[in-house]
Amino acid sequence: SLDNPDGTFYDALVYTAADFDAITIGNHEFDLGPGVLADFIEATGDIPFVSANLDVSGEPRLAALEAEGRIAGSTVVEKAGRQIGVVGATYEDLASISSPGRVTTSEAAKAVQAEIDALTADGVDIIILSSHLQTIASDVELIGELSGVDAAIAGGGVER
Repeated sequence: SLDNPDGTFYDALVYTAADFDAITIGNHEFDLGPGVLADFIEATGDIPFVSANLDVSGEPRLAALEAEGRIAGSTVVEKAGRQIGVVGATYEDLASISSPGRVTTSEAAKAVQAEIDALTADGVDIIILSSHLQTIASDVELIGELSGVDAAIAGGGVER
């Protein structure tokens, strides 16, 4: 339901109205290709899209959004005077289940830990992992490989 013949992204309207702090990039964001994902991100105002293990440099529009800070490995949100780091992770075999074009993935644990370490070095003391790894077992495995995660949110949790 990402797009509509009249060009309106109704999901983006909902995300913007809900005032989301961050959106994790999963496989379905690429179902209609990287160009539609770029259109979608542009339609969401200034909500950051996070994934530490995506390399979008092969897709010029997504790379431009990354340069603007709209796509990042993580983001920092301030709530009640506290800084909270939100780190994203995307399914490593993304190309086998979606249409990411020239977007590639890397090992999630290594990329996520690097983001956690950078956030911690910047004084962020609350870290949330937001992952979309296809199975809950994969999410649990990833969490076990990381240090410094205070809470985890998983999407795409289908058991296989």
